[in-house]
Amino acid sequence: LPIALQPLTYLLPAELVGRVGVGDGVEVTIGARKRYMGIVLRIHSSRPDYKRIKAVERVLYGGGLVSEMQLALWQWMAEYYMTPLGEVMRVALPSALKPSGLSGDEFSERIVERKSEVTVRLHPRYVADEVALGEILDKMARRAKVRYGLLMQLLGRLSERGDMAGEVAVKSLGGMSPQIHRLVEEGVVVLGTREVDMFATEGILRLCKGLSEAQQRTLDGIEAQSQERSTTLLHGVTGSGKTEIYTHLIAKELAKGRSVLYLLPEIAVTEQFISRMEECFGDCVVVYHSKLTPSRRAQIYLNISHSDRPLVVVGV
Repeated sequence: LPIALQPLTYLLPAELVGRVGVGDGVEVTIGARKRYMGIVLRIHSSRPDYKRIKAVERVLYGGGLVSEMQLALWQWMAEYYMTPLGEVMRVALPSALKPSGLSGDEFSERIVERKSEVTVRLHPRYVADEVALGEILDKMARRAKVRYGLLMQLLGRLSERGDMAGEVAVKSLGGMSPQIHRLVEEGVVVLGTREVDMFATEGILRLCKGLSEAQQRTLDGIEAQSQERSTTLLHGVTGSGKTEIYTHLIAKELAKGRSVLYLLPEIAVTEQFISRMEECFGDCVVVYHSKLTPSRRAQIYLNISHSDRPLVVVGV
């Protein structure tokens, strides 16, 4: 818990067994009323010798909030700096992700939800029956040209993806409109919702410059040394060409499906560097620093923790 206490033991209700894992965020209570978001550190069957043990209320943020590697780092930090694990958690997660409250309603109001968007998809009967789809298109082409145009847009996007049973964001069709509502009423399309993935678009991944002979020799040396050592110190004055070496190393990690964390010494130097990274890696680049609003930092953290895409996270 994000307070100066060592980890506490809670009961896992039967309905949550199998649905809660290490690193998940959960709602728990302390004392008579106070509610906190806690992180599951361990699941075990060693019941403490107490008459009554409070139960976990629910899982938050869809689980998977903190990785086991992060938890191992937290525990190392707590031991090294001689501080409770809760204090490490307090500074390790964005403030908006750690709601607390004196009632269930107050607690719920402070939970940051991942942003969602309205989606639209073709009704299953038209996915399965091309003849029926053709008939409805012919009818609309004669009598309802605006709805016909919207439906053709939808079909075009689904065809590009190769998944006629898929869904697209309503905003990509110009937003919600009376014509879309008419298509829903006529049973041609179906509306839904989904969580927004900030990183859903494809990255660019183009290396803008070739390496000089000295840079290539350095890169080869780093890759050879990494087979035996986990850390490399690259020494060079400002402007000596280190960043280009970094971009090539980052590109190789992204190609393996792995994400990269790039740390900079201060916010002031990030703008030029981020522009350079975006030239190479496009929408794979994610900026995360203290100048963002608490809500924005929380949204970015949630999207990073739930994203399947390799990313380049730039922070200070």
